[in-house]
Amino acid sequence: MSTSNDMSWYELEVPEGLDSIPATQQILSTFWAASVSPNGKGSALYMKDGLPIRYYFSPRAAILCRPLIKQFNGKPCPKPSRDEVSPIADPDNVLNSDKSQQDS
Repeated sequence: MSTSNDMSWYELEVPEGLDSIPATQQILSTFWAASVSPNGKGSALYMKDGLPIRYYFSPRAAILCRPLIKQFNGKPCPKPSRDEVSPIADPDNVLNSDKSQQDS
């Protein structure tokens, strides 16, 4: 991740196998902690079904979850399409907002 001004969505792939359960728990708990923080407005997390499981972090969530994304080698990605992903959390309807997001 480049800077705190980075406005890219990030994709994080969960490792398959026995490591997938603790990895998923860590991803979800880290995201929830970040999203309810005072700076959490605009945080969104989406998931793409299938194997491997992929999570998509909104730009704000990516900034707040930077260490997690680095740990799992997350990569910048285009803003996902609502047809491709399922919401885990998006209270501010970030995926439908064009003004605060950019594609990578």
